[in-house]
Amino acid sequence: MKLFALIFTMISILIFASSTFAQRIGSSQTKWKTLKTENFDIVFTAEHQDLGLYYAEASERAMAELSTVFSYKPRRTVIVINDTTDVSNGFATRIPYPYIMAYSVPIGDHESLAEAGDWAHELIVHELTHILQLEPAQGFYKFLRPVFGTIVAPNMLLPLWWKEGMAVEMETQFSAQGRLRSTYQDATLRALVLDQKLFKYTLPQANEVLPSWPYGSRPYLFGSIFWSSLVKDSTIKAADHLTIRHGQRIPYAIEEPMRELVNRNYEAQYTKGLHEAELQAQKQIQELSQLPFTNVNNLETSTRTAQQPRWSENLQLLATIENTGEDESLFFYDVNKKRVDFKNRPTGTIGYIDFHPQHKKIYYTQIRLVDKFNNFADIFEYDLETQKSKPLTTRERAREISVSPNGKKIVFISTVGGRTLLKLLDLDDNSVSTLKTPPFSERWGSPLFWSNSEVLFTIRNSQGRQTLQKYDTVQKNIKALDLPYEQIRFLRRSTNEGEKSLYFVSTENGVQNVYVSNNLKTAKPVTHLSTGSWSFDVDEKRKTLYMTRMTGEGFKISSSSLTRSPASLPKIKNENANRYKFNSPKINYANSSEQKIEDYSGAGYLWPTYWIPFVASSSSSKGIFFQAQTSGHDPIHIHDYTLVANYDSELQKGGFAGSYTNSSLAWPVQASAVVRNQAFGDETQIVETKTGALGVNPDLFSWNKNLLLQIGAEYQETDLFGSQTKHWGPYFFLQYTNYEQTIFDISPDNGWGTFIKYENKLNIQDSRDYNKVTSSFVGYFSPWLPEHHVFMTRLSSLLTFESISARFGSSNSSLFLQSDSIVPQFVLRGYQPSQFFGRSLWNFNFEYRFPVQTIERGSGTDGYFLKRLSGALIADGLGVEGASVAEDNTVYRKTLNESFWASGAELKLETTLGYILPVNFVFGVYLPHSPLYSSSVQTGISLQISGF
Repeated sequence: MKLFALIFTMISILIFASSTFAQRIGSSQTKWKTLKTENFDIVFTAEHQDLGLYYAEASERAMAELSTVFSYKPRRTVIVINDTTDVSNGFATRIPYPYIMAYSVPIGDHESLAEAGDWAHELIVHELTHILQLEPAQGFYKFLRPVFGTIVAPNMLLPLWWKEGMAVEMETQFSAQGRLRSTYQDATLRALVLDQKLFKYTLPQANEVLPSWPYGSRPYLFGSIFWSSLVKDSTIKAADHLTIRHGQRIPYAIEEPMRELVNRNYEAQYTKGLHEAELQAQKQIQELSQLPFTNVNNLETSTRTAQQPRWSENLQLLATIENTGEDESLFFYDVNKKRVDFKNRPTGTIGYIDFHPQHKKIYYTQIRLVDKFNNFADIFEYDLETQKSKPLTTRERAREISVSPNGKKIVFISTVGGRTLLKLLDLDDNSVSTLKTPPFSERWGSPLFWSNSEVLFTIRNSQGRQTLQKYDTVQKNIKALDLPYEQIRFLRRSTNEGEKSLYFVSTENGVQNVYVSNNLKTAKPVTHLSTGSWSFDVDEKRKTLYMTRMTGEGFKISSSSLTRSPASLPKIKNENANRYKFNSPKINYANSSEQKIEDYSGAGYLWPTYWIPFVASSSSSKGIFFQAQTSGHDPIHIHDYTLVANYDSELQKGGFAGSYTNSSLAWPVQASAVVRNQAFGDETQIVETKTGALGVNPDLFSWNKNLLLQIGAEYQETDLFGSQTKHWGPYFFLQYTNYEQTIFDISPDNGWGTFIKYENKLNIQDSRDYNKVTSSFVGYFSPWLPEHHVFMTRLSSLLTFESISARFGSSNSSLFLQSDSIVPQFVLRGYQPSQFFGRSLWNFNFEYRFPVQTIERGSGTDGYFLKRLSGALIADGLGVEGASVAEDNTVYRKTLNESFWASGAELKLETTLGYILPVNFVFGVYLPHSPLYSSSVQTGISLQISGF
């Protein structure tokens, strides 16, 4: 029963992690404002008040548009305009209240959303769709919501492809662009059809983030195919019908509303949508095939995807940005396309690159944490001679760079405050100047030095039309160039025999092809591709074109001969896009001078808005376990709290855990209180511990971004059979972690972490002073091992320096509820929980982990998905200064130099349950090596809630 309770608590933490444990947005020095419109509380920084007003108008317009579809909406929705990152994104939730986080940085040119027109509007339409999806709670739910609060949202448990696909449909319906109109999505579908992969993406797979293309975009791509087909077969109001009907029904019984609507189930409609997408792709390919396609050769790489090829004639090198599965990295190839290795190659979130025209240097942009609040991109220089990198800018939020022909300046786009500014970096003194600042409604990109004093760039307006412009750095003026081609992007300059040519990508024929212009008025195609090209570069001397090409496995680098195609290419259309006729409704929204902007206050958002009840029992229990949980935060997370209360009728004891964090100061302050009951030896010996703590979290980012420190004081009471003690004293804990697990890994492959906590307990009542240290080390190593095979080593210890009662220590566990946590867990598999207890313990765990089988299988709309199977060979050891309980219940005193061991093997099945919850089922066979305590081979099945 205790296992059920702990699992439930972990599930709750997983579902609400985004709100409960989120870090404050912006530092304590950031001043925030709030604008209350008819439907929204718009929260933004005082520095970017104009951005807040712009998003306020976009939000009200989005609500007016979506209200023509959806019948239910919340009374108010909070929208936070977050300009602390250069990663374009956003999310929506209704826990603890309807809440949208809008990252205002405009989308980049290589993203699936790159063809958006008005980025703010499309982002808000998408996220607001999620808010409206989750609002209905009818039938018996309308009696539950007033009791349990905002947690009663049955549509929260619908599949990701259902929710994200509908949001993509709405962003397309209510904008001039949207992904269902985009040539990016069109090219992706043609690539999958050409590789005969489209129908391998089943409906259950469409719900998952899997280690194969299109990775995390699955629910968006395949969900939008489903919704586009459904709306075409019925009306846009299908979204409202299904949203309302699912908001009345038992979770996971989702088929009946779909049959009511179109007399077929979800899988049948999805398959119909795939057939329609395939037919359109085949028709497009057939039309394009009227002319022979450009012959291409793929660059041989061992990485997942590759893009941004840059050729240096001076160095005879090709540079690329390639995804290794863990991050992006620069790779280099010689003229024969053979890999050239350099030391200390830049890795991380790398965006754009360009070579110096004369020196052995390459420049790149990289997004990184500049402090614990801001994740910004800057320009770096990598010296190919010294093989070292150095930053050239600080907090410039740079992307899309181009080096001048004389190598003295870099022009780049800066993404500050929701805009795309045109800026100039002087390489002599690293000074930065702003050339032009556009309005919010325009997105500038693809800057290119046309000469040492002229810069070409593109402007994309709110309707998605992209045009070519020229900026004169001497005259300081902009001139529109009459090069009438659709969506001009990715500009490259080439000089051959003294004549300059402009190469660019355009969707003139419906496919992203490379074109060349010698006069900036007319152009000819250089490629004729079946899918499309994105970023590219030209080697004029060898007449070679290097391009980022869409394939059935994502972006790859391909090369082709630099020969010009016919004057025109066969044109194709996205017939699906033709049915979207955007006509935004008129809204009466007051101008900025009439808006009442107030200083931000988080107080009104902190009252609990939900609580989760939980009841559990088992055949081996004589009682019932009850638990309730809630949490809350203000929109920018100055205040965060979590409260969990429980009661065990068998033990007739209650428990409690509560924490509150105040981040209004430079060092956040955290208060916590815990009442815990822990068995020592068996269920009859229950130690009740009551703890209250107050601490501060100093900012260690300047030392190391992976460090976490808390310093504070703690009060503690312990109770065993009515014998009570009281202590108080200072404590600190320090934590370091530099490992992570990607979707490609069965486990973290490399890295390590450590945790150490020191407590000085000063006696208040019926005991003595004591000191103790709790620590752990976790390391992951994979030298010379096959891919995704890894050694895991864990060392945990609890050391109490004085001779005191075992009640102040801890006891062992028999399983990992979270296998890769840094927190000490004292796991000894093959033995009973709480069999060993004392004031001091040490614990050793070793695992050799290896993949067994990739499954990736589900069934229709059933709420399960089997991902993959992995195995582990394990060895555990434990020592205790205290006591141990043998199989015959005899109690023995033990010291730390005595040890208990077990070995064994485990199989781990990774699954997704209920569409959203990642759960690992672990089956283990363990051989205990201390027969006095466990005399036979033990088997066990445990659950691990993953995804933290």
